[in-house]
Parts: sequence; structure tokens; C-alpha cells
Amino acid sequence: MKSTCPIRAWALMTGIGLGGMAQFGADIEAQIIVPRSESYPSSGASFGGTGTGNESSFGIGTTGTGVETGAGLGSTGTGQESDSAGISEGTPAFMRPTPGMVIGEGMPEGLRSPDNPALIPYDFISPRRSSGPPRPGEPAAPELTSEDLTKIYKQLYDNAMRLTDPEVRIRALDRLARSEIFGNKLNEAVEAIRAAGETAATLPNGTIKNIRLVSLVTTSTNLSDGLIRESVEEGTEDRYSWVDKAKGVWQRAAELSGMITNPDLRSEMMSRVALDISEDAQTIAAKVSEYEQVNEIDKERKARYEQSLDELFDLAIDINNRVPMTVWRNEVAEKIATKSALALRFDRALKAARSIRQNAPRALALSRVGEALARYDRGDQATEVFVEASQIAAAVKEDSVRHVVAGDLVDRLIALGRFRDARMASYLYGDDESRMKALGAVAENQARRGDPNRAVAWINAEIAPEHRSVLIKRVQDGAVQAIQSNLATGGDMIR
Repeated sequence: MKSTCPIRAWALMTGIGLGGMAQFGADIEAQIIVPRSESYPSSGASFGGTGTGNESSFGIGTTGTGVETGAGLGSTGTGQESDSAGISEGTPAFMRPTPGMVIGEGMPEGLRSPDNPALIPYDFISPRRSSGPPRPGEPAAPELTSEDLTKIYKQLYDNAMRLTDPEVRIRALDRLARSEIFGNKLNEAVEAIRAAGETAATLPNGTIKNIRLVSLVTTSTNLSDGLIRESVEEGTEDRYSWVDKAKGVWQRAAELSGMITNPDLRSEMMSRVALDISEDAQTIAAKVSEYEQVNEIDKERKARYEQSLDELFDLAIDINNRVPMTVWRNEVAEKIATKSALALRFDRALKAARSIRQNAPRALALSRVGEALARYDRGDQATEVFVEASQIAAAVKEDSVRHVVAGDLVDRLIALGRFRDARMASYLYGDDESRMKALGAVAENQARRGDPNRAVAWINAEIAPEHRSVLIKRVQDGAVQAIQSNLATGGDMIR
């Protein structure tokens, strides 16, 4: 829009939208209206603003919605354009123009153009409805049976395999597999992922290949989760075949991860596959425990599940050992050890912890396994593991790192009530100040648990006279906390 003199320009600037233009109709020189693809958000106080931030500008602006219509050329921006620029079939009756109504009525004669969608309110040209409940008078969408879905997925798979561009074919198969996972068509998803993986191996190395491989690995882990879910559901036939299928998907996912050329990304995706295996194995263990509590599992079936658990944890450890970067490998190995211990597969937990090559993270992982063993009444084996963790921690050369490992070990021993072992672990500290702090925590917690006399006994026997008063004070603090806790449990008010 433009004006032919300063007065007209001032009048145009004071108008607000199309409504404000009507009174200056004689003063406005009409121009060709060309809808633009970008919106012009406004704070509401500027030229033509409504205050919403989504307002349209008159003349050469847009609706500000980001889904503007085009004036003959282009599209609505929604991806669901109607066949014409007229009123869509889904427009409610109360929003349709009445017979004889001229769209754009009230505008200056030179600007009224009923066949120009830019001048039609957006509500009148909304796209057809493709989802949601039917409106009154519309036919209900037919329900698809499982056989219908199978036919549709088969047709989509065949269409995807006909695509000549390998990268496009991979994307199509990947999206198809995700849809099949959502529809619980897991066998079809396994086939789609397999075909996509074979095609991905033929792509030239580069960013595009890495992106497609990452997407396929992510879809594969989602698929494996669904397969494991089916394997533990009641009423599932041949439930162990689902576990075997999941193992095959994980193995192919690990192979796809190994094709990624970026070392950091390759390490992340491979470790993610290994971690996903351990998490699903823990899911199986939890379900088996649940069945045991209600006597819904026999010994043969339990033994078969336990065998599957061992195979899954072995697979997770094997894949994680192939991770090239140490940071990713160590972090996931510690998590696999923890999940194996929670699944009561302690031999696999120790195997995962001992697969860590660096001393500090290996000691941390072993201490976690030792705590799990102690809590499941395997005290002797827990003691052996704690001794091994202490020896490995002592081999850590950096003082700051060794102090972190020592603190973790002492905390776990205190939590288990192994106060003597905690006192021995305090010698891992390289200076007396840090060791006295650790011994203070041991003394206080021992008194808090109702055994202050023994705490005082070992303080007098093992600690130098100049440090005893500090530790005795910690014993007194622990005893007071125990008394307060007992009173609070009994319902008496502490003043």
C-alpha cells in the first residue's frame, strides 16, 4: 500500500487493519495484493498491530498464523491444501457465508476481489478434517481390523522397497517400522528394520549415513522394548521366541552403531544399545519376581527365564566392551553391573564391574555390587568384593580421585552397619584430616544406631589422644539423635 500525499500517508498510518482502511477508501491507491510467506509479529503498539503478536498486516502482510493462504499460486502452508481456494467442506454451517453474501463486502470497491483468498477470513478456508471424531452428519470412519493393518503395512513395505534412492528408502522403512511398533505389529517392524539396515550399509560414509544409522538404532531399541514386553505378558504364546527376536534386533543395532564414522557418536549409540539390553533384562527379572510372589511360575519356566537373563547380560557386556571411548564404556559398565545385581545375577554384575579397565571406576562399580550382595544376605561374598574394591582403590595414584572412591566405599559400609570395615577403609585417605572426618561419621552413625559404647571403645583403643575428643563429641551427637528419634517415634514432643 502507498499513499499519494503526506496527509493520506498520515491517515493510512492511523488506520488499524482493514477496518481502519474503509473510511479512507477514496484516499487509498489500490495496489496488487501479494500474500507473503513470512509473518510480521508485532507488540501491538506498532503499525497495524492488534496486540496479540499474531496479527495480519493489510495489503502485503499475512494472517500471522504461519499457515497463510496463497493468492492462486503457492499453498496454504498446512500441507493439507483443498482442491480450490473456496470454502472447505469441513467449515461449520454457522461459519459459511449466507447465499448472496459477497465475500469482502464493506471494503473499497477497488480492493474487493471475491476470488482472492487473501481477502477471505482464514476461518472460512480451514483445511478439511482428517482426524478426530466425526461432526454431526458426517459418516464415521471405518474401523480397521488386524488383517486390514497387515495388508496396509505390507503394501507400504513393498512401496518403500521400490524406492530407488537408498537414503529415501531407509527413511521410509524407518518411519514404517515406527508405525508398526506403535500398532504392535512387531514382526513386521523387525523385517522393516532389517531391510533398512541392509540398505544403510550401502550408503557412502558421511553425515547423512550417520544420521540414518542413529535413527535406525533408536528405532531398534524401541522395537526391542516392545518384543521384551510381549515376552513377559501372560497369555503370550512361545514367549521365549520374542526374547530371541529381541536379541537379534540388538545385535543388528550394535552392528549399525559400529558403522557410524564419528567416534563419539559411535560410542554413544553402542553404549545406548548395551544399556537398553540391561534395562530390559532387569524388566524380565522384575516380572519373574512378581510371578513368584503369586505362585504363577514353575521351576522350569523360571530356569528358562534365568538363562535368558544371563544371555542378555552377557550380550550387553560384550557390546559395551566394543565401545571405543573409555568414558562411555566405563559409565555403562557400572550401570550394567548395578542392574545385574538388582536382577540377582551377581556373577554377571561382577563380570561387568571387572570389565572396567581403570582402577577408580572399577572400584566404584565393585562397591555397588558388594552392597547389593550384603543386602541380599550374601555377607561372605560381599566381604570378598569389598576387600577387592579396597585393594583397587588403594592403587589409584591421584589423591583427589582416591579420596572420592574412599568416601563412596566408607559411605556404603556405614549404610550396611559394617563399622569396622568402614574404619579400615578410612586408611585409603592420604591425610589425617580427611581420615578423621571419615572416622567421625563412623562413630556418629554407630552411636545413632544404638551402640555408643563400642564406638567409645574403639576410639580409646585406636585413636591418638589428641583426636579423641573430636570423635567422642561425634558419638554424643549420634546418641542424642537416637534419643530424639525414639521419642519422636513414641509420639512425645521434643522441646
